[in-house]
Amino acid sequence: MSETERKTLEAMLELYAGDAKRIQHFIKVNAFAQIIARREGVDELTRERISLAAYVHDIGIHESERKYNSSAGKYQEIEGPPLAEKLLIECGADSAQVQRICRIVATHHTYTAIDGIDLQILVEADFIVNCFEDGLSARSAENALKNIFRTDGGKKLLRQNFLDGQSRRIRAADYGAHRTTCDYVRFDALLFKRLQKTDMRRSAGASRAEGKS
Repeated sequence: MSETERKTLEAMLELYAGDAKRIQHFIKVNAFAQIIARREGVDELTRERISLAAYVHDIGIHESERKYNSSAGKYQEIEGPPLAEKLLIECGADSAQVQRICRIVATHHTYTAIDGIDLQILVEADFIVNCFEDGLSARSAENALKNIFRTDGGKKLLRQNFLDGQSRRIRAADYGAHRTTCDYVRFDALLFKRLQKTDMRRSAGASRAEGKS
């Protein structure tokens, strides 16, 4: 862990003090992102950028809740970048790194905007953590494997968590009995629609590319 990573982690822990759910989320996303990054053999500069992005990717969530009474991804993508920029600069991050990380924060919920291995790895790590925290089904994991995941390391990690050994719905007891089967079904339906839109956009893009060739 670099000094900038250490300072960023400490700053995020202070910023989110008292919010155990969000602290544990960004620490888990960081851990999974590091595993994928090592499996993909990224260089040290990219590894550090992915690590820093994982710490701050949801930094806009509190401001989104305050302004819009919502933690929806579209609001986080608006509110997060300026907060991430300020914190990262204070923690000594390189200006080029800061610029790219802000781009990652601004697009990490937009699967059609993935434009680099750093963002791809962050999206995959975030999805794996959300898959468990939000109680997605094995079918949702399989859909994500097909439509979102692109790295071999991320695909392997998703399978190891949710698809290898037993492909069944994660039990509510595993992460909070307050969720119900109806909650899972509603969440799965929303994700399925989101993945369908991603497929349609990719198909449209491919058709346009063929038309130009």
